Amino acid sequence: MSTTTTPVLTDKQRAWANAFLRAMGGSGSVEAERAPTPQKTPPVKGTGKTTTTTAPKSELGEKLEELDQEVGKELRAGRDQLAGKGEIDISRKKLIGRSLDKGFKTGVVSAVDQLMAEVDRQLASGGRVDERALGELRAKLVTEQKDYRDGIQGEKNRAKREQRQKKVDAIQTRIDGLDKLVSASGRQDKAREDAVTQMSVEDRAKMLSANPEMLKALVAAKPAPKEIADVLSAISPTDPACDALVEALVAAHGTDIGYMETICDRVVGNELGGDFSEAKVKTFMRQNSAATKLTKVYAQTGETATLLDDIAGKTKVWLQPSRKIGNCSPSCRGHPAGMTA
Repeated sequence: MSTTTTPVLTDKQRAWANAFLRAMGGSGSVEAERAPTPQKTPPVKGTGKTTTTTAPKSELGEKLEELDQEVGKELRAGRDQLAGKGEIDISRKKLIGRSLDKGFKTGVVSAVDQLMAEVDRQLASGGRVDERALGELRAKLVTEQKDYRDGIQGEKNRAKREQRQKKVDAIQTRIDGLDKLVSASGRQDKAREDAVTQMSVEDRAKMLSANPEMLKALVAAKPAPKEIADVLSAISPTDPACDALVEALVAAHGTDIGYMETICDRVVGNELGGDFSEAKVKTFMRQNSAATKLTKVYAQTGETATLLDDIAGKTKVWLQPSRKIGNCSPSCRGHPAGMTA
């Protein structure tokens, strides 16, 4: 039996692997090495700008990436609202003309900008956010808002009062966006699980076959046997993912006879479709299919006595001697001793 190695997954891949695991009847969580996280480079001299190394756009495969974008709409809406997309600037500068709004505490624009860079990195990598850091920013925003609101009281300059009120409203929009971001982040795992639950078996197979390391991690975490068997049956036998899934199943669970036999029985049943006629069974084991690949690899573990008996019971024609041998005469050359015509 081959040995297993721990897959390497990005945070987003791990999140989706766990969503597949829960939707497919597994317990526990996916174990995997963490892929390198995006890192900021030092500022480019003379520009003050930094660059961020991010995961490739195709880290989930096209179909699953599209689904990730769909379930992440609420997160991105909160992110844009926190960033103040479409809102007025909340900076202290140039409140009226060119003058600063003096007499108040330091503004929070830089704090928002710094945290937004981290929020973007977290959303790009896994769809989760650091709620502690967001909580600290919320407290700063509330203080900033209070400063502007207090500044309205007793201010004789009408223009200043109006602009400070606009600042109060703009900060409230950002606070609402922050709360929305935290709330959406907390629901993200459930949103992924729901999305997988609603998928057809064929879609699950396509998305998992496009993510071999994620598929390997999912198998090791032990989803329900019938669920993973149906995925295997839905993958084309010519797809490398079919062989990879077979190898992963046997490597991870080859000694778990009950688990493997349930999978094999299900895959064989899916292949035959309940048709155990002589014509169907005679060609069954000659095909290059998920069932033949799985039974062959699993048979090499030596744990298959019960499985073969079960298959023999279902595919009687397949394992019975041919009529030619069974009906030959006692004088036939090579006829086993004691056999009657």
